[in-house]
Amino acid sequence: MSFHAKRNSNSSNEDGSDSSGQMPEVSSKDESGKRILCPLALRDRGYSILDQIGDIAVKIISLDKVPQLWKEKSLRKELKIIRHLQHPNIIRVWDIIKTRRSVYIFMEFAENNSILHFLQTTSKPIPEDDARLWISQTASALTYMHSKGIAHRDLKNENILLDRDNNAKLTDFGFACFTYDRITNQPASAPTCCGTLAYISPEVMTPPYDSKKADCWSFGVCIYEMLTNSRPFDESLSQPKFRLNQLDKKYTFPESIDLSPEGKDLIDKLLEPDPSVRYTAFQTISHPWVIKPFAFAFND
Repeated sequence: MSFHAKRNSNSSNEDGSDSSGQMPEVSSKDESGKRILCPLALRDRGYSILDQIGDIAVKIISLDKVPQLWKEKSLRKELKIIRHLQHPNIIRVWDIIKTRRSVYIFMEFAENNSILHFLQTTSKPIPEDDARLWISQTASALTYMHSKGIAHRDLKNENILLDRDNNAKLTDFGFACFTYDRITNQPASAPTCCGTLAYISPEVMTPPYDSKKADCWSFGVCIYEMLTNSRPFDESLSQPKFRLNQLDKKYTFPESIDLSPEGKDLIDKLLEPDPSVRYTAFQTISHPWVIKPFAFAFND
C-alpha cells in the first residue's frame, strides 16, 4: 500500500489547515483503488509547500510501536540526516511532522516503484545500456552522500526508487550514519552490524568498519543483481559460510548472460573483500563502463 498526501481543496489558512481546522489529508489506496483517509494533527508552522506539489509519499512512523532508545537515538539521527541531503538522485524530503503518537515524513513520490520491483516484474536481467543510467545516478547520489560525511548502510535495489521518468532515487535512511565524530570532526568507524544480509560486506559482520566502503560493496551487489537478476552469494547459507564465500570471492556470472568485460570489472572492483583497495563511490562514477555514452532504451 502506498501513501500520498493531498491538500484539502477547502484549505485557506496560512498554517496549512482548512477552515474546519483540519490539516491536509493523508490518504492511501489499496489494490482496488479505495482511498483511506487519516487526518493529521495541527501544528504551529507553515505548510505552504503542499500547494506547489502533486502526489507526495508519506512515511508514517508510529511512535508507540518502536523502542524508546530507537526514538531517542536512531529516529533523531535519521531525521537529522535526511535534512542534510539535497541531490537529484536522492528522494527529497519536503517536510516532517511530529505528533505525540507518530512522525510523518513527507517526501517525493517515486511513481515507478523500485529497481527490485522492476526486476521482479520483468523476471529478467536489465540490459547493460539501461542499467548504466541507474548505476551512474546511484553512484552520483552515493558520492554526494559520502562527500557530506554520511553513509547509507542499507543500500539495496529495494531502496533505489524510480520516478515517472525512470530516474533512480535513493531512499530509506533509517540505518544511515555520519562517518565522522560530530564533536571532534575526526573519522569514525561504524560500531554495529546492520543492513540486509545479501548486500552487506564481510567486514560489517565484524565491526567496527568503514561504513562508506561497506556501502560500495553493497552497491556492487546491487549492480550484479541488476545485470543478472540474481545475487552473487547464497544468503541461505550459514552466516560464517556466507562470509567465507565473500572473502574468497566465490561468485560467478551466469553463462546465459553476455556481460561485457568492463561491466564485470566494475563489479569485481566493488566486490573486493579488502576495504582498503575496494572501489569508492567516486571511482565507480568515473569507471570507463559507467561513463560510456548511453544507448538508452526504456521505450514504451
